[in-house]
Amino acid sequence: MRTFRLMFVATAALLFAAASLQAQTNVRVTSLKSQVGTPEAHTTFRVLCDGQPYYDLRPSLFTLTDNGKAVNDISIVTYASPLTRNPFTAMLVLDVSGSMAGAGIAGLKVASNALVDFLNPQDDEAGIISFSSTVTLRRNFTSDKSRLHATVDSLNATGATAVWDAACAGIQLLAAHQGKQSQAVVVMTDGGDNMSSKTPQDVALFALQHNKRVFTIALGTGPQTQHLQYIADTTGGLFFQTPSPNDLASIFLQIASFARRGFDEYTVRYTSPDPLAAEHTLGVAVTVCDTMAFGSVTRKSLNALAVGGAERPSSAVLLRNYPNPLARSTVIEYTLPQGEHDVTLDLLDVSGRVVATVLRVRQQGGAHSADFDAGSLPAGVYLVRLRAGESVATTRMIVTK
Repeated sequence: MRTFRLMFVATAALLFAAASLQAQTNVRVTSLKSQVGTPEAHTTFRVLCDGQPYYDLRPSLFTLTDNGKAVNDISIVTYASPLTRNPFTAMLVLDVSGSMAGAGIAGLKVASNALVDFLNPQDDEAGIISFSSTVTLRRNFTSDKSRLHATVDSLNATGATAVWDAACAGIQLLAAHQGKQSQAVVVMTDGGDNMSSKTPQDVALFALQHNKRVFTIALGTGPQTQHLQYIADTTGGLFFQTPSPNDLASIFLQIASFARRGFDEYTVRYTSPDPLAAEHTLGVAVTVCDTMAFGSVTRKSLNALAVGGAERPSSAVLLRNYPNPLARSTVIEYTLPQGEHDVTLDLLDVSGRVVATVLRVRQQGGAHSADFDAGSLPAGVYLVRLRAGESVATTRMIVTK
């Protein structure tokens, strides 16, 4: 019997305070959504009073400015409350590189299983991506705890570290999934990235494009902590760092509890005094605890962000097939951007010759999978190639006999 539900209680307040830079009174603006030419905009923010979430905010206690101009039309859409119990969806993006062998992977399994036990099967769900030299979707979103536990218990540590590619894959899978009311990507790593084609800037931009928050966790002193904190700060998540894998369970459970409480955030609707701007700097001034606190954020409007051109990450994501290596059958998972695409999924041998076409279809954007029977193929190394319009992605597949 797994008993992880309460183990985080003693340290949750301390971890939250550390993640919030131990601020006594603090305002953190976590999102800003606007459209060029549309006056109505939405923002979310949370308020700490004496280092604890503040749950009694009223419109008379705060003011907004948008691009330096006072905002007059303000209404609170949702209120932060300790009694909030939002269904949530979590995508766990887990480091299984060789440096995680031993205590690292053991602590990661304990932490991941703790979060799985925290799930309410009627309301919550999780998916699991692992990454080392490649990115692998281990389990798509499900509320089935037994399947999630089995996936966690099967993880092994080997290979290099492709954390930025894995984070982008997690964001895209979550964006393609309808999901629950509260959603989060949880990225845990113990080392610096040495395999990704993506960058931390790609991860943050991709999350902003899809309005997804990313929580990042650094184990030990190896991870690129500035990049991990940048991603969390930019997307509205939290950054954690711990020297011990024994602390991971408390961190995972704090994130799950935080998501269930709706991230202790207020959602505010307002009329922008600058509706034609392609970029907005929103300032929030709150008077609580006999103190005025100020927070701000700068965001491009969503339709301006969508035309990011060269800044935009690659549009199609091909995840490593599972199982891999395989003796016979395998499932190939991939996601497509919005719109309709001509999709071809081929299998190539080491000389680049197409030995099998897995599918050739026209598909809408979102998460997809294809079953493939490799029974007729000789043992060896193959390349899986996904073509979706002008986008091409590849990954490696190993067939054993």
